[in-house]
Amino acid sequence: MTTNKYAELNDSSYFEIGGSERNSFLQGLITNDINKCTENKSIYSAFLSPQGKFIADFFIINSGKTLIFETHKKFTDELIKKMNFYKLRSDVYINKINSYRSIVIYEQNKIFDKLILAGDLQKIDWGFVFLDPRNSNMGLKASVKIDMYKIFCDHYKLKKYDMNDYEKKRIECNIPDSALDLKVNKSLLLENNYDSLNAIDWDKGCYIGQELTARMKYRALIKKSLIKVKIVDGFVKPDDEVYYNDIRIGNVTSVNKDIGLAMLKLEYVQNTKSLVKIFKTTSGKIKVY
Repeated sequence: MTTNKYAELNDSSYFEIGGSERNSFLQGLITNDINKCTENKSIYSAFLSPQGKFIADFFIINSGKTLIFETHKKFTDELIKKMNFYKLRSDVYINKINSYRSIVIYEQNKIFDKLILAGDLQKIDWGFVFLDPRNSNMGLKASVKIDMYKIFCDHYKLKKYDMNDYEKKRIECNIPDSALDLKVNKSLLLENNYDSLNAIDWDKGCYIGQELTARMKYRALIKKSLIKVKIVDGFVKPDDEVYYNDIRIGNVTSVNKDIGLAMLKLEYVQNTKSLVKIFKTTSGKIKVY
């Protein structure tokens, strides 16, 4: 019997935005174009402070009646609070919902094979399934109704695995986990690869934090970046500082076995593939790959 590997995203939570003005309301708030979010297409986006600093990221599903947001539970309450602040008199309502469970199907055999492009979405009796809009190599995401969860898993012959394989794939795709790799009110999207994750629409017009984000892109102001690294010695941990010739050039943000992500100053890591530089950390050694 063919099985398909999945893992639960227990740190995900959901809320919905409805009302006749939901699209126009969100268009001035989030980094992506909400009009690209249709009943056949999910999107990935972020919400920034007026200074262009990271507040939260999320996936958005268009149910036809409302827009369903999946975000990390640590961001949910503050994100809803900030959105309500900007709502004013718009015909918009925002409600937390507890009816879905989030899973990732990162190895699938001929299920939902009509979902081809990143973001492609299919509504099913049990909820919604979509190809990860950040990178199609990350596999499928599913928001499944809690009371239908076991039926869904049995129907598609899903076998539960822990998160390690999925986390390894995330790092290999150079995708940050915002709860691990970013800091609220401090991190910048372009330093954390969001431009390559289909999270920013450069043609949609103004949104909160847009001015600084655009200036960084068009004036090439990026001085550091989240970079994939291989651990070559020691027991490297998240938050370990990274050094080159005793100069602190950044820090490790997340680790999975022998690979990880690190926020590093670009002047020290450019062309490292040809130079094979080894960087010391607080508890080991890494190299860029």
